[in-house]
Amino acid sequence: MQKNKLVRYAVIGVLLMWAVLFATQSGRQPILFGVEGARGKSPALPLTDSLTPEDTLAQDLVLSDPRVQDMTVGKRSEVFGVGDPGFHVPASSAECFEANCRLVMIYLWDEDTTISSIVNVDTRQVIEVLEMHGVHPGLNTKQMARAVEIIYNAPDVA
Repeated sequence: MQKNKLVRYAVIGVLLMWAVLFATQSGRQPILFGVEGARGKSPALPLTDSLTPEDTLAQDLVLSDPRVQDMTVGKRSEVFGVGDPGFHVPASSAECFEANCRLVMIYLWDEDTTISSIVNVDTRQVIEVLEMHGVHPGLNTKQMARAVEIIYNAPDVA
């Protein structure tokens, strides 16, 4: 019985988290991230923890790329993930099949848009910047940890 109760609250917590993630119509930063900042100060909120040096380099290269800055400066945006693109690259980025590349995902909160950028870490070049409307990136580790914290701190779960 206790296990069913925990599962029920876990599901409720995840649903609440998703509701907070996409309840950006009010024009305020979602409370899930605890971010308090002014719009337009930076192109996007970067990931700050659990990144390898190569992931950090890829993120920095993308955030300083003029194409990405044109899409993000002055808008509520956040880096959602940095990782290996695998074989999910467009033909124009075929060099990534053999090179050391990273995929950097940035979400634009108010526009419901994901910017997907492919970076060749060895040459330090942003190869591709793709704008995808209506696409939501997966949750990053920071957001998942916050969801778990909310679930475990719920009075009914204790």
